[in-house]
Amino acid sequence: MEVDNEKLNSLTHIFGRDIPAQVIREALIQHKNNLDETVNYLLERRPESFIQPQQPQQQQPPVQKDQEDLRALQNMFGSDLSQSVIATVLHSNSGDVSNAVDELLNITSKEIQPTPQPAPRDMDQTKRMQREIQEMEDFKRLQQRMQEEELKLAEETRRIAEQKVREREQRALDDQIRRAEEKRLLDLAQIEKVRKQAEEDEKRRQLAKAVEIKAQEQAAERIAAQLREMEAEKARIELQKKKLVEEQRVRDAEEAMRRMSLDQEEKRRRDLIREEEVALKRRREEEELALRRRIEEEELVRKRAQEEEEFVRRRAQEQERIRQEAEKTRLAAERAQLALREEKQALERELLLQKARQEEEQRKQEDELRKLRFLEEQRCMKEEIKRQFLEDEERRQREFLAEEERKRKLEEDKFEESVVILPTGPANGKEMTCEIKENNVTVTWDILPSIASPSNWIAIHSVHNPTKPEHYHKTGGISTGSFDFKGLTPGYHIVHFYLTGTYTPTYSSEPIRIGNEAKVAVKVEGDQIRINYTPSSNPSRDWVGIYVPSERNKTYLFTTYGNAAGEMLVAAPRPVGEYEARVFYAGSNYNEQCKCSFRIVDNDKISCLPSTVEQGATIRAEWVMRTKEPSSYNWIGLYSTVETDNTKYLVSTYISTATVGGTDIIIPKDLTPGCYELRLFVNAVGKYITYKSSNLVNVVASSATK
Repeated sequence: MEVDNEKLNSLTHIFGRDIPAQVIREALIQHKNNLDETVNYLLERRPESFIQPQQPQQQQPPVQKDQEDLRALQNMFGSDLSQSVIATVLHSNSGDVSNAVDELLNITSKEIQPTPQPAPRDMDQTKRMQREIQEMEDFKRLQQRMQEEELKLAEETRRIAEQKVREREQRALDDQIRRAEEKRLLDLAQIEKVRKQAEEDEKRRQLAKAVEIKAQEQAAERIAAQLREMEAEKARIELQKKKLVEEQRVRDAEEAMRRMSLDQEEKRRRDLIREEEVALKRRREEEELALRRRIEEEELVRKRAQEEEEFVRRRAQEQERIRQEAEKTRLAAERAQLALREEKQALERELLLQKARQEEEQRKQEDELRKLRFLEEQRCMKEEIKRQFLEDEERRQREFLAEEERKRKLEEDKFEESVVILPTGPANGKEMTCEIKENNVTVTWDILPSIASPSNWIAIHSVHNPTKPEHYHKTGGISTGSFDFKGLTPGYHIVHFYLTGTYTPTYSSEPIRIGNEAKVAVKVEGDQIRINYTPSSNPSRDWVGIYVPSERNKTYLFTTYGNAAGEMLVAAPRPVGEYEARVFYAGSNYNEQCKCSFRIVDNDKISCLPSTVEQGATIRAEWVMRTKEPSSYNWIGLYSTVETDNTKYLVSTYISTATVGGTDIIIPKDLTPGCYELRLFVNAVGKYITYKSSNLVNVVASSATK
């Protein structure tokens, strides 16, 4: 049996928020397109049976007062209006009975009062004429309200059309940019052929770029970003292969094609808008013509007022037709608004999902970049150590050769004079020594007189800042002497000896510790770390910093002050990975006294007890989540083990922000027996990305149903 689409659309508009469209269609077929019987059937059904699974939220109790209000309105207006019209008016007023009665009285021009006593015929005719005049005024107000709704609907339709056109333009622009990039990579081998045309093409490209920025701001931003990437690529290719000219020509040709495509798309968009405006204007003219015709017909009916019986019959027919047209118009407008609202919600959901995917991809890229940066820093550190070792070996070899050359020259000088070659560094066995006395360092040097100079100088550096000396001293041109470095900050230092006019140390000491010998140990305990270290004489000013191993001492994650016991319990860093605890004494100026490495591992999990339950029973979900930030948007969902779409959960609930906790979940009584699991979602606002999955839960049939 075919379904009356007009009745189906009316019922979908009234009950579509609570009842699926397929159920409404089946009910209309079952009652053979009888609108009143279908409305009664849908009102008697419980709306809760049609609600689809949604994001976890608090369920509202069903409202049963609407049926009683509908029956009361049927008793009042049932003789003049059908049940479907009364139900529609009640639903449009959100169940407000007072507003619904006022609107029904305006439609029927009927007042709730006792039945009047019989009156003379001329008095009845006068009252009927008054009612007819009132009905015509109500009809004019209804027409005015319909025109306002049509104007609002037309404006909304135009706005949505413009939005769709902009979205199509954006997609077309993205496709053009992607195809341009692919074509540029394919034509890269032919860049050398048209180098002489590069300057003219560059001018045309700049002019086209300026025109396009004025025409389309959003497109201009993307094009500008693409042009910057192309210019960066252009510079790299010019340095490596010096083939920039061909790439510029190809890019300009692609830009011309893209502009041509954008012009065609703009023309099509304008034609579409023009056609829509013509159609809207034609529709309005037709509606105005129809309105004028209806007014003329009503004037003709008013002139024939003396023919009472014919007038009453025609008035009833005209009133019913107007009521039906008004109902159709209102339902059509509401259907259009509902369709627009659903389309807008679908677009918002799509944008949220796209944003979630982009954030996930960005997070993965940042993790990968952080790993690569750590590996690169480790590699550079190893190369630096190797380079320093080779330089020390080379320096020792030069010193050895210089010493041998000096001895040979001394032997030759016994017999004749020759030219003296000055050595480039300390030449005797003593060179330079460092002695520590109560946090002071005494440096003693003994070099050849031939290389002694007033510009020779000695500097002491902190280990964490080898390029900036903490203190320095000039030797004054003497070959043998000593100097005391005082007021040094606690931590490890290195002493360098520099010859005149150089900043490359000729000799470097081993690391020298200033202050008490310190040790530090770190133990991970759940979501906290316990730090034990050797405190200084002023423990309240000691502090410990937590670092990523590759970071310098000023780039800490967080810090905490020490104490006399040398033990503290602090929150562990959240992300999984390698970390360091570095100890600093008072006045150390970011020069660590000692450090210790530790690792945060991923022990997060979710479990379910018991593993076998009956339908309608309660299970206990327990979670441990120490490597993720607490969030009020963390939630748990019950899924079938074969379900891959995380939006199709069976039961869901939000959880607390505690790192370790649990909650009870009730298994639905009508759940199909089988294997299920719990899935944990972290900070899931518009996201459905599984963080952890529980053990399997076997749901069996309830013993009460066996």
